[in-house]
Amino acid sequence: MPYDPAKSFAPVAGLGKSPLLLVTRNGLGVDSVAELVSVMKTRQLSMASAGIGNVTHLAGEYVAALMGYKVTHVPFSGSAPAILGLIGDNVDVMFDALPSSMHQAKAGKIRPLAILDDRRFPLLPDVPTLKESGYANGETSAWIAIVAPAQTPRSAVLEINKAVNDALLKPEVAQKFHSIGEQPMAGTPEDLGNFMAAERARWLPLVKSLGVKLD
Repeated sequence: MPYDPAKSFAPVAGLGKSPLLLVTRNGLGVDSVAELVSVMKTRQLSMASAGIGNVTHLAGEYVAALMGYKVTHVPFSGSAPAILGLIGDNVDVMFDALPSSMHQAKAGKIRPLAILDDRRFPLLPDVPTLKESGYANGETSAWIAIVAPAQTPRSAVLEINKAVNDALLKPEVAQKFHSIGEQPMAGTPEDLGNFMAAERARWLPLVKSLGVKLD
């Protein structure tokens, strides 16, 4: 990239984050992470993602390493076609954000096995966390935030941050976020900066070890 994400932007405000959901095609015939791992011991499964380097790709590789198995990565041009690939039994598993997977899972078109968060999601109360399924440290989310050019005046950053936080704290906004599988991400610019730094520290080594490159 012609810029450095860590230096070129000023963190302004978090908007929302969505825990990832481990889902499989119905035809795979598994109902739990343990059953999935048993199948993976017998053959290498295909893993859909929303694109190379996308968090749905990195999370899948990361959790695969936790579980001690390998998958064949099948990148799609977004989550929607990837989910359609699962529904059509063309790929086996996916680690997808809740907004694009939750409703298909609730409708029974794909099978949810675990949520990659430290607690269960209220709209999917019967789906265990990955930790409950025996694999700790797998918490992963897709997130959205506002950043500005690094030279943006502090007063402007704080004004935008306050406006966003005021909106996120409204019950009707929070409820709308939850209904689509998002968690409001209110906080200070420093909170967002620390979160982004932690995300870079977590994912960059995996990107380098995988040799991930944009097409």
